[in-house]
Amino acid sequence: MYYPADTLAKFKFSIYAASAISYLLHKQRDAVGLCLFSDKIDEFTPIKSTPSHLDKLFQTLEKAIERGAKEPKATNVSNVLHEIAEKTHKRSLIIIFSDMFDSDEDTNEIFKALQHLKHNKHEVLLFHVTDHETELAFNFDERPYEFIDLESREKIKLNPAEIRERFTTQLNVFHKELKLKCNQLKIDFISANSQSNFFEVLQAYLIKRSKMR
Repeated sequence: MYYPADTLAKFKFSIYAASAISYLLHKQRDAVGLCLFSDKIDEFTPIKSTPSHLDKLFQTLEKAIERGAKEPKATNVSNVLHEIAEKTHKRSLIIIFSDMFDSDEDTNEIFKALQHLKHNKHEVLLFHVTDHETELAFNFDERPYEFIDLESREKIKLNPAEIRERFTTQLNVFHKELKLKCNQLKIDFISANSQSNFFEVLQAYLIKRSKMR
């Protein structure tokens, strides 16, 4: 989620969107909580509706941006979602901002974790946050690049043309499978381009949601 390292676009998109939704829910007098995670839960706040609690959430999110990519960590989405399902005892609206890229290569584990959330009677929204231009389309100039894994810091040098077809095929299969599984589980799936304005993405989704009710 720290990609690209120079702008943190995916991470910032998610934090700004989460902040906006938290504010809207607070205005409706709904209680709000926050969970930040890597390969484990790093931050898990109480669920409250007070103005002081909302301020603390904003401060926590602001500090997360400041830390940025200075503290690279592996990610384990499936394990964390299982834990969230168990920690959140009351039926809740759980909104996930993630690229859903997991250190565990078995995508079925992610699907099982989403199913666990639904089994526990939670309503779930998934904002699948990716850079559509460079991650989904792998659209880079035809020249050598050095790619760096922002979690492991592993480096590899190659020309994007060498792997573009294989990369985009595998990623698009994952994207379609994730969307299909969400539809089967009645999870709202929103494909969010991190290069887009987060307000426009949220507005489009909220308008769509209001028309479905």
